[in-house]
Amino acid sequence: MKRTLALILCLSLLFVAACMPTAFAATESNKYISSYSSAITLEGNGKIKINFSTFGTDYMDDIGATTILLYENGTIVKTYSAYNPLYSSTMLAHTRYYFYGYVYYDGTVGDTYYAVIVHYAGDSTGHGTEVSATADVVAT
Repeated sequence: MKRTLALILCLSLLFVAACMPTAFAATESNKYISSYSSAITLEGNGKIKINFSTFGTDYMDDIGATTILLYENGTIVKTYSAYNPLYSSTMLAHTRYYFYGYVYYDGTVGDTYYAVIVHYAGDSTGHGTEVSATADVVAT
């Protein structure tokens, strides 16, 4: 009887965990960011796309991500900055309620990648940040 109850409890917990989104978060403690998400999309031939979204609590002067750290097999291989003109338009927007952004990376087929994103939202009263990480993916 105890084994059956333990099995039911374990299966229930696994079901609840499987139903929860892993790369999406809502925040109650941030005055500027209401929610955020991040993911990596495989584009083929080793190319990956790092996607993120940041939702403000209202219209923000600046919203998006300030920094993206890309890890390959556990080591940082690329740092993207919204303050670099090469990436600013795909990482940060102005006078918006939300922003969906992305950057690309030409990786190596078979290597494992994940990214850490620093989400940002700010207006004339201040700013807030939240950090998210994508799940691991193996480049195809």
